[in-house]
Amino acid sequence: MWAFLTVCTGEELPTFVIAPVANATAVMAPHVIKKKRKWLKEVKKKRSERKRKGKRTEVTGSEEAYRARETDRRETRKPFHNFISWQDLRATELVKSWNSSYLMKVADQQAAMFGECCFNVGDIKITMGTGTFMDINTGSKPHTSIAGLYPVIGWKIGQELVYLAEGNAADTGTAVKWAQQLSLFSDAAETETMATNVSDSEGVCFVPSFSGLQAPLNDPRACASFMGLKPTTTKNHLVRAILESIAFRADGGVCSNNFVMQLTSDLLNQKIDRPKHVEMSSLGAAFIAGLGIGFWSNTEELKCLRSTEKVFLPKNANKNYEHIIDMWEEALKRSMHWYSKR
Repeated sequence: MWAFLTVCTGEELPTFVIAPVANATAVMAPHVIKKKRKWLKEVKKKRSERKRKGKRTEVTGSEEAYRARETDRRETRKPFHNFISWQDLRATELVKSWNSSYLMKVADQQAAMFGECCFNVGDIKITMGTGTFMDINTGSKPHTSIAGLYPVIGWKIGQELVYLAEGNAADTGTAVKWAQQLSLFSDAAETETMATNVSDSEGVCFVPSFSGLQAPLNDPRACASFMGLKPTTTKNHLVRAILESIAFRADGGVCSNNFVMQLTSDLLNQKIDRPKHVEMSSLGAAFIAGLGIGFWSNTEELKCLRSTEKVFLPKNANKNYEHIIDMWEEALKRSMHWYSKR
């Protein structure tokens, strides 16, 4: 551990900025190239001086202003134009013109959150589609986390800006589709009946990490795996293990599966409200667009439009799953760090 840090030397190389027209800020390309060459020469000189004195240089780092742009001719490597600085504003009006026809734009998970009418701080929605996305309304302040939840802007309507905290698991519908490709079933609708045809998964655990493990484990080198297979294991056991893994990690297409929804309710010990229209992203986009043109006056009107298809209430079955969850968490650990770094 270093007890102190000493700055050996410092040198500033001036940058000559030009403004050929209004709102334009650029740096002459030959000057930038010359400046970088001079910097590299100075770095090599300082490293050589330290080496002669018996001092070792562990590493050299460099930084420069980002968002500067310049293009070269491939054949000669000579620049077509000067370096366009990050301060340059010439593209501002152009970008505005590109966006002028848009009344609103919204990403899928934010749209689903809006479609679910999660307008109050603390409201949570879980979307189970290709992946699973959990979003929490954090109100006017962004929420940060070192465990893997990340802050995103939910929506901005007028002066109201709403933030969300989001976490995701990459492989939900992906796992179901993979099982279908293996001919465990011919139609995803069959999985609910297959899972309920057996009382449990007979100790089989499935870790759905084709794309690694996300928050809070955050392991991109984890592998997908079945564990606990036996000669008596059937397709029904495998399918139940896959569906259980979805609920353990947690609107969307997968939410149409009653087994997954009831199990999720039991594990969370919370009521789950499944809407009639499970593809909430498109509904949310329509809601926001309608508010934008004044078709609806406020979000209270939207709440009246949301309809419930089924409510799942916890059946106190979470205690029955404590041992199974413990086994599944052990399977998680064994699947982590499976692939070596490349």
